[in-house]
Formats: sequence, C-alpha cells, structure tokens
Amino acid sequence: MQKVFHVKRNTVSTYLNQLVKENLVIKINTRPVYFLSRSVFEKKFFNIPASILDSFQELKEYEPPKNDKHDVFDE
Repeated sequence: MQKVFHVKRNTVSTYLNQLVKENLVIKINTRPVYFLSRSVFEKKFFNIPASILDSFQELKEYEPPKNDKHDVFDE
C-alpha cells in the first residue's frame, strides 16, 4: 500500500476509522478488518443502523426478509 499511495498503513487506518465515526463507512471487525462504503452498500443491498459490526454474520442479520411475491416486471 505504501508503494502505491505513499501513505503508511497506520495513517490509512486512522483515516478509515474517522470515516466510521462520521458514519460514512461500515467496519467489519474480522481478521482482516473490512471497511465498506455505507452509501454504496446501502444503495445496492439494504440499510445498516450500526457502523461497527463483529462479523459478516451480524451484517447479514440486518438484511430484511425476502418478499417472495416480488414481480420482476415491476423493475
């Protein structure tokens, strides 16, 4: 990362955690840690009330139930 962006890993981590505090990024506390753009994720999938999650399973728990009566021609 440092070779491409000329920024140290801990600096990037600081910036990403600041974006989490500003509610712009979702942080998944796995190893490795994942950061997701909130706006992109919510536009494509569903809304997330939390900014920090312990796992992808926790993220999946926020997914609303699927409506089997969805008509593809409505799109």
